[in-house]
Amino acid sequence: MNILEITPALGRPRGASEWTWSCWGESAHYVDWGGEENHIASAVFDLITGEIYCLELYTGTQAIRYLLPEMAEDYKNECIKMGVDFDQPAPGIEFITVDNPQDVLTTLATLNDITR
Repeated sequence: MNILEITPALGRPRGASEWTWSCWGESAHYVDWGGEENHIASAVFDLITGEIYCLELYTGTQAIRYLLPEMAEDYKNECIKMGVDFDQPAPGIEFITVDNPQDVLTTLATLNDITR
């Protein structure tokens, strides 16, 4: 899945920066959408190819995450190393994992209907 596939559904990003964790490589960047009170999504992607390594979508009561399968274990290990809960983005909310990029795009379309 490419960053260009999700950007139209999410609109203009709120912020972006280099991603400093080593698990994604040197060209990894982070971008997020929404505001302080209504965080909608965040993604870590390759700045050169646009490939998405991790995409997290939030509805307020749910958190949906796509991880590029071949990088999921490295990301989990990095979370442990950094003291970040791999399974829970917020107290009382656990990630629902989506493995199929097409399912992510369908979820994005649904969120787009809810948030716009």
